[in-house]
Amino acid sequence: MLISKRKRYHIGNFFQELSGKCNYMDEDAVKEVYYGLISYIGSEIEKYGKLDCPDLGVFSIGKREARNAYNINTKKVEFLGKKKEIRFAPCLKMKAYFRKLK
Repeated sequence: MLISKRKRYHIGNFFQELSGKCNYMDEDAVKEVYYGLISYIGSEIEKYGKLDCPDLGVFSIGKREARNAYNINTKKVEFLGKKKEIRFAPCLKMKAYFRKLK
């Protein structure tokens, strides 16, 4: 069983909660839809470099420039080369929703 490091709960609880938000749809179906969405986002970003999801936001590929970084384990400055990263910019509707939660 997978355990998320950020939120100390089992991943199974995530799908139970998501199932509850979907009018208690079957958990296996919720998992299929969730992983299908992740797969779709990945394939579209790979093809076009960008995906605009309605009421969610925009996923895109960005480039991080080469830089020096301090490694706290070895206590040395190391060179990190260029790499691609996934970026997400939420839409205005999502931003407004999360601002109301505070």
